[in-house]
Amino acid sequence: MSATSIRVSEELSNASKAESRLMHRSQAGQIEYWARIGRAIEQSGQFDYQHIARALKAEIPVDDLSAYEKPVFDAMHDEAMRDANTDEVRTHERRMNVFRDNGVDVDTLGD
Repeated sequence: MSATSIRVSEELSNASKAESRLMHRSQAGQIEYWARIGRAIEQSGQFDYQHIARALKAEIPVDDLSAYEKPVFDAMHDEAMRDANTDEVRTHERRMNVFRDNGVDVDTLGD
């Protein structure tokens, strides 16, 4: 099988290296394994990427996501917040403060 080089984040590289040792796979084999799992989940009838995208845009409540979709939403939301600019972070903080002011436990939102 021929191989193609790709760039991955340092975080994914470190995680795959550690997991590959535990699972007795090469690092490339570990990333391929994770990719196959991700593809299978996306192709299952219990996972809808568009559903997650709509929740990320706040078009639907996070609580409407399936048990398979919520972890992906969480990961994508965390990634978006890491890449957010200052205005986006401030907007998010203001929204969370409104929730808190109204008695919402923001630590359990989406659980």
